[in-house]
Formats: sequence, C-alpha cells, structure tokens
Amino acid sequence: MLTQDPLLEKHRREEALSATIAQIMALASGEQGDPSPTLAEGIRTTVQGLIGVEMSPDAISQATRAAGDPGRVLSNATEQATYLTERGKDLVLRAAIAAASAGTMDASRRETLAEIGKRLGMMPAHVNGVLAEVA
Repeated sequence: MLTQDPLLEKHRREEALSATIAQIMALASGEQGDPSPTLAEGIRTTVQGLIGVEMSPDAISQATRAAGDPGRVLSNATEQATYLTERGKDLVLRAAIAAASAGTMDASRRETLAEIGKRLGMMPAHVNGVLAEVA
C-alpha cells in the first residue's frame, strides 16, 4: 500500500523551495513586510525560471513577510539547499544580489549575501567571486 503521494511530496518541496527563494531575496533587499512591485516581480521571475513554479502574489507576500526573521530565512536556506544544483545555488545568490542592488550595497548587506551563499552550501571562494563580479 502506498502511504506517500510522490506528487504531493514534490509539490510541497517546490512550495518550500519557492518560499525560501523569496525569503532570501527579501532578506537581501532589506525590504520588510509586503514586497515592492519590483521585488515581487524579481521573485516571481526567479522562481519561475529556476524551478518552474508560478508563485501567486499572496504566496510572495507571505514569504517576504517571513523574511523579517533572518535566522529563520538562513535556516530555511540550509534546509532547501539540498534541492538545488550548484548552478541553482549560484543563481539564487545572484538573484539575492540583484534584489540587494536595489538598495545601498554596504558592508552589512555584503555580509548578509556572503552568509546566504554559505548557507546554500557554496564554497567561500565561489561566493566571494560572485560578490566581486556582481556586487
């Protein structure tokens, strides 16, 4: 007897991963609460392009409101990193950098981005290279 529904599990994994990506981008942007239209569109296109999931505006708002707890966001990033390829991790970090670039790129924001890369399981040299290249 089948006790788990593989499609339901896949759907839950995709929901959790898309919410985590949205939270990472919101944390990097420094926005609190409901996202600006620019951030919401960036999240929508990143999630759609990376994992093929269309996030509703409500799901994006719910995820970005949860970004007010950086410890939780970083913990979620660590948990969800196993579902991303190395290229996927790189793209998530680049999306976070793009979200952060909408504001002032100060030392604190760079530290947050470096921690995001670390929590995604990226090598420090790779994270530093991406930050030097993009930020």
